[in-house]
Amino acid sequence: MSEVSTHLRFATTDLVLRAIEGGRALPELTLHDDIAAIRAVARDLSGTAPIPTAGGGTTTAIEVQQRWLDHVTDFADDSEQEVLESWQKGIDAVRTGDRSWAATHLDWAIKERLFEQVTARRGIDLGDPAIERLDLAYHDIDPGQGVFYALQRRGLAPASLPEERIEAARSTAPTTTRAHLRGQVVTAAQEHGVDHVVDWTTMRLTRPGSRPVQVLDPFATELPAVDALLEEIRDLGSGPGADPAPFA
Repeated sequence: MSEVSTHLRFATTDLVLRAIEGGRALPELTLHDDIAAIRAVARDLSGTAPIPTAGGGTTTAIEVQQRWLDHVTDFADDSEQEVLESWQKGIDAVRTGDRSWAATHLDWAIKERLFEQVTARRGIDLGDPAIERLDLAYHDIDPGQGVFYALQRRGLAPASLPEERIEAARSTAPTTTRAHLRGQVVTAAQEHGVDHVVDWTTMRLTRPGSRPVQVLDPFATELPAVDALLEEIRDLGSGPGADPAPFA
């Protein structure tokens, strides 16, 4: 829900994958049982629970995070400095117990503070069904109903992206992946009132004899078959006003 949490999740994963793909992995941090480690870490608010490694030793969640952060700092560029700073602040929030930054920026800490306030006010514990309902309500994506959005309006949760950028992302496809081709087809079909169906890899017009066009390369931004489909849409065009077809 938090834009900071989402950005941090994807940006740190990108940094780690770039290190691994560049031959700069940290094999000593390979875990003995990934799934068991995830379960142990999810229940450890201190970040210090011992986690068995594949080499026979142990590590902790804080050590794994800090080692990777220190490791990728050497090749991160200037545009990623904010990510590195937020990553460090998140680690420090677990290490020190000081949630002052995390409790208004990161989902886990925002929910921790919220749940603590509710349990204290109502005299219930974290196992109470009311907390489970609150957890679900926090992740309700309806801006008018979701608890996260209510916290955001009160300044208790971050709002990093301006509405204009969010709206642009909803209506303008990225130009570096096959989403660009999908976006071209959807836009043209809607403008010309042509019924169509589009999913991750396939685009087709919902008319007899129309052949589907597949785009299997996720990074394709040009394809003669898509150009031909766009031309067909323009030839069939009956003007704007048709409702867009649902995505498959």
